[in-house]
Amino acid sequence: AMAADSLIICAGKRVAYQPKVVRLDDGRIAGWAGVASQAAKIIEWLNSPEGDKPELRDDTEVLVLNLDGSVAQIEQDLMLLTYTPPCAIGSGGGLALGAMLAGKSPRKAVEIAAERDPQTGGKITVLSLNA
Repeated sequence: AMAADSLIICAGKRVAYQPKVVRLDDGRIAGWAGVASQAAKIIEWLNSPEGDKPELRDDTEVLVLNLDGSVAQIEQDLMLLTYTPPCAIGSGGGLALGAMLAGKSPRKAVEIAAERDPQTGGKITVLSLNA
């Protein structure tokens, strides 16, 4: 499963809430942190990779939960580097990763991150490969 908060911050202010985890057309799950408009371009490209590759900025991170349970992080050149779960990104990523390594679920990990990180918050979305 992959979980994400929904808080969007611009210029240090809470400006919106938007799901940051989505199911891709092929069943994989993608989650993002950073600039919403940039993430939307990456998600669109993941759904239609034959199009032009969008640029990935330093302030946007994207993880993909593959159908086999492995996790890939999209790097600057849009290469997918595979990691062993659990994985976490964003300002609360370190807190969430620590929680998951201690045995907490992805949802609980985001809840814990939101308690301590002021840039993590809002509704938590959880998507599972089996759903």
